[in-house]
Amino acid sequence: DVLLLIAYVGDYQQDIPFYLELAQSCSSPILEAGCGSGRVLLPLLRAGHTLTGVDISAEMLFLAKAKLDSAHLSQNCQLLHHNFVERPLPARYCLALVTFYTFNYLLTQADQRAFLEHIAESLEPKAKIALHLFYPAALAHPELLRVSLEPAYVVRRDAPVAGRVAVLSGGGSGHEPLHAGFVGPGM
Repeated sequence: DVLLLIAYVGDYQQDIPFYLELAQSCSSPILEAGCGSGRVLLPLLRAGHTLTGVDISAEMLFLAKAKLDSAHLSQNCQLLHHNFVERPLPARYCLALVTFYTFNYLLTQADQRAFLEHIAESLEPKAKIALHLFYPAALAHPELLRVSLEPAYVVRRDAPVAGRVAVLSGGGSGHEPLHAGFVGPGM
């Protein structure tokens, strides 16, 4: 759902300086795969870059076009309804940005491999790619956490701890960082 995705992303801007810095060394068009409503496109266009924004959602591209038009930035941006799992683009880019967990929506290794291969085919030699990935805390800190897959849960490695209250949190959103925040020293 488009409105749910927009609410989820909110006004997140912490990654924009990183993308602007990467783009400084790029003289040819930049590719953003999974451009959504244009959150990353706008600041890059304002900085004078030429971009191609790609998304599999026609609704998100419609919102991106409306934002670009209202900011008078459409002239340096091509928006494409395209799925990199299926094929590359014929153009070549100096930089590819795969922003805000776009890659994490590819659920099979076959789709992930096809996506990356097709992005690579759409890049100039020596081009750069930036992937914004979800990296679970349980994998980053195995010394602190114990993970069970059946049934699925994450707990302190040294749990249970005498004299401490366990916090039980359930959710259906699939976004582990919130729930991992309850696991750690002092909990």
